[in-house]
Amino acid sequence: METALHVAAGANQAEFVEMLIDDNDRIDLTVQDAHGNTAFCSAVAAGSKRIVQKFLTLTHLVPTDYFIKTRGGQNMCPLYIASWFGQPQIVSLLYQDSISKADIEVGEIFGIYFNCIHNDMYDWAIKMIEDNVDLDIAHCWDTTEESALHVLSRKRPLDFTSSPQAKTIWI
Repeated sequence: METALHVAAGANQAEFVEMLIDDNDRIDLTVQDAHGNTAFCSAVAAGSKRIVQKFLTLTHLVPTDYFIKTRGGQNMCPLYIASWFGQPQIVSLLYQDSISKADIEVGEIFGIYFNCIHNDMYDWAIKMIEDNVDLDIAHCWDTTEESALHVLSRKRPLDFTSSPQAKTIWI
């Protein structure tokens, strides 16, 4: 069941989300829609930084790290959702806590890594390599059995010159 909170979070309606949460301590933030997503997952997918930050401060309503650890539709962790939808600001908010506190399987780590490459979030792909996050890039293949170099080789040169974070990779 999709609630008003799901819709507002997914539509990046920060003021309305804050009103729903702040004016009602009895609101159930754990409700999942028909696809298994919480309102937090909807905000993550939409790239709603202000709403994601709001949810992460609600430790008086849910256990600490609840949102980081609670999986959404298709059993995806919020960090995977953010990387899948190409939301670098949300990846930035979730990365450290997700890597250290969430139960992320090796296959999902590879998925996050490849999502970052596909969505031109090279700084996060490099950070994952630097952090040695269970990522053996020599044996790292995506679901189509391609390596990161295969994916990168199909990118247009303009993709690298127009991305601020990509410029630092090659310098």
